[in-house]
Amino acid sequence: MYVTADCVDPKYSTVIIDSETDQASPVVHHKVSGHFDNSSIIVNIYLPPKHRWEGRFFHYVYPTQSADPIEEDIRFAIDSGAYWVQITGTGGYRADAAAAKFARKFAARYYHAPSRHIYGYLFGGSGGSYQTIGGIENSRGIWDGAVAFIQGVPESNPADFSPRALGGLVLREKAAQIVDAVRPGGSGNPYVGLSALEQSVLREASLMGVPLHSWEDFDRVGGTRSLRLLNSSYRGLDPTYKDDFWTLPGYVGTEESELGDLFRAALVNYTTTVEKIIPSQGNHPLTIVLEDLPLISDPLGMDLTIYDTLGTELGIVWGTLDVETRTVALYNASSSTAVSSLAEGVTVVVDNKHFLAMHTYHRHQLPLVSGFYSFDQFRDDAGDPLYPQRSIVLSEFLSRAASGGGAHTGNISSNVIVVDNMMDSDAYPWHASWYRSQVQSSLGASFDDKYRLWYNDNANHDYDDGVPDYQASQLVPFRGTIQYALRELADWVEGGILPAENTNYTVNSAQVSLARDPGERHGIQPVAILTVNGAAKAVACVSDTITFNAHVEIPASTSKIVAIEYDFTGTGDLIPYPLASPVTSIDIELKTHYNAPGTYFPAVRVTSQREGDTSSPFAKVMNLGRARVVIQE
Repeated sequence: MYVTADCVDPKYSTVIIDSETDQASPVVHHKVSGHFDNSSIIVNIYLPPKHRWEGRFFHYVYPTQSADPIEEDIRFAIDSGAYWVQITGTGGYRADAAAAKFARKFAARYYHAPSRHIYGYLFGGSGGSYQTIGGIENSRGIWDGAVAFIQGVPESNPADFSPRALGGLVLREKAAQIVDAVRPGGSGNPYVGLSALEQSVLREASLMGVPLHSWEDFDRVGGTRSLRLLNSSYRGLDPTYKDDFWTLPGYVGTEESELGDLFRAALVNYTTTVEKIIPSQGNHPLTIVLEDLPLISDPLGMDLTIYDTLGTELGIVWGTLDVETRTVALYNASSSTAVSSLAEGVTVVVDNKHFLAMHTYHRHQLPLVSGFYSFDQFRDDAGDPLYPQRSIVLSEFLSRAASGGGAHTGNISSNVIVVDNMMDSDAYPWHASWYRSQVQSSLGASFDDKYRLWYNDNANHDYDDGVPDYQASQLVPFRGTIQYALRELADWVEGGILPAENTNYTVNSAQVSLARDPGERHGIQPVAILTVNGAAKAVACVSDTITFNAHVEIPASTSKIVAIEYDFTGTGDLIPYPLASPVTSIDIELKTHYNAPGTYFPAVRVTSQREGDTSSPFAKVMNLGRARVVIQE
């Protein structure tokens, strides 16, 4: 559905205002809260005082969000001269477009500005990037620009999750050596020491787009959380896949190979009964105790299928399985029919057949959309599939649903900035480059006038949760980068001030590499290069003096470096460096010694701020320089 400023969406035609309040926290603003008629979708607007409003709004989207922004978002919007719009998460962009139109009309009345054009900027990341791109490609006159970040594309889900799960299953015994190879000062070649099967699986994941250096966080990258959370959706859309995987030729489940043997060895398929039911109480979910269980080395991903006394399947429940206590704390996603049928003595089949089958689902999903060359590894020389293909390309179906029918054509209706992260194993970095090509193809000569792509080094997918303290010298948060992008976008649209150039990068076999030299990298992220005794790695003895040299520089002349911190041990305990005033580049030298043998990963963290304001908490962009120190006895 194409939405314009004048059209009326029959599904979201009326917003009923439930309350209006003047609020002092977290900063003075006027809150309007309402809902769409005949809907549970809440619409919230947070308006700054008239003297602080500069004629714009920011509109955040995510499919499963609440309508309540965090306090930082409200403070940032008002500090930026904008009101904030946020609604209950939905699929697509129609409800958000209707909310944006309602908010614009309300703001025009509230600020007594009936003839003023109010600029609007849509933004969202991950699942919200689908809504953002869907909205900006399929509307006109609703938003004047957009920021999409950690971008999903038509082939992302589940193909961003299954290769990692396969890698985690096959490579977990070699995790330590893979981590060591990709860490600072490591060999850089994680394939050394792997068997032929292990090498092929790691190569498969890398060719799909899993950033090679992201394996430093092996538990996350090789984890299966996303795959498990979405398994029920996959099952409903391709219900025969599980049985096909374990019974038909061409699937790993029947393959006579080392990999097939590994899958069959990992298979659990066990019939038991419910011994006891422990009702939910407070924060403790409904829990069942099973009569018995086999030895299970990995309890993740189990289906618990419930049968009545006649052997009729009643549904599947999921939960956290504790093998030692034989308990399963149930998830809310469990079948309500199955849950209501639970009773002592009821038959339960515990199996991980679907979960394991999904580990190679990407092999059976060759794209219909062009340009996704990472799947070419699953074709023969003639271009034909090496493996049986499913009747549905699940990722493209899910992408259209999330995008409100959008097809990622690149035909954007207004200016767009995309921000992607180099350590993101949930939204592969090269996918943003694919979308850039789509935009370039659609816009032609006007491409540079309407689109930017910035990459963040040393950042992953965690926008909301940020970076835990123990990883503060390994990863950087990037909420400030999105704030920076929104302000750049507003200046671009409203004042014609060109934003920072596209990040300079190359793509080789689905792996993105950034230009090392700050003067050549472009984008907005500062660059920090750290050496120890003049190299990426130093080997010394206890009490030897180690010299740390850091070169820090920003590629964008509009911002300035406002903070530098260092951490000699790599544990996240960052120490401020005395920076006299904001700068655009600096070289620093520090010396220390270590009192205990071991391997350390020192780091320097640099922070720039868009306006060079040392007191502002907003629009800050961070990066790290890292190295390795080995201290011997």
